[in-house]
Amino acid sequence: MEEVIDEAGERFEKLGEVYPDELIYWIGYIYRYWHYDTRESSKEIYKYAPVKIMKQNYERLYMMTPEEVIVQLREKN
Repeated sequence: MEEVIDEAGERFEKLGEVYPDELIYWIGYIYRYWHYDTRESSKEIYKYAPVKIMKQNYERLYMMTPEEVIVQLREKN
């Protein structure tokens, strides 16, 4: 990764917000679980759970089971 960052230089730093590893892992896990559990497409899942919403609700949701997270996110929309 360091090599990619070195080659990209300032462009890499301007791409946007950097999320903590545990947040990215959790979001990815929930997305994959949701897909395998419901067979919904990523496009459908993102309607209920865009990254912005996942980040905003992380502290409240990360201790819940994936099933509970899905229910909570569906109820909000």
